[in-house]
Amino acid sequence: MKSYELSEEAQLDLFDAFDFIADRNLNAAISWHKTMLDTFQHLAVWPHSGRLRSDLAPASIRFWIAGEYVILYEPASDPVKIVALFHGARDVEHILAARYNQLISTNEEDSDD
Repeated sequence: MKSYELSEEAQLDLFDAFDFIADRNLNAAISWHKTMLDTFQHLAVWPHSGRLRSDLAPASIRFWIAGEYVILYEPASDPVKIVALFHGARDVEHILAARYNQLISTNEEDSDD
C-alpha cells in the first residue's frame, strides 16, 4: 500500500487544528481527524490528483482541498510528503511565503548531506 508522511510543520498544523476544533466539539474533532487521515491516504494512492498553484508555491508542491482545509504535499516524494495543512480562511499567501522559505532552506540542507 502506498504511504505518506507528515513534515514536522504539518504535524503541528494537524495538532493545532485538532485542538482548535476539539475546544468547541470533541466529536467533530475526531471526525475531522479521520477525514484528514483518509485524505492523506488518498493523496498517497493518487499523488497527482491535487492542483498545481505556481502563483503560490514551487512546482513540486500540489494543493488539495479537504472540506475547509487546504493540504499541501509533495507528490514526487516516496512516501508522499504532506508539508502543510491549514484552514482555507487564513492568509494563504502569508503562510506559504513563510513555509516555502523554510522548505527551501530545509531541502538545501538535506541536499548537502
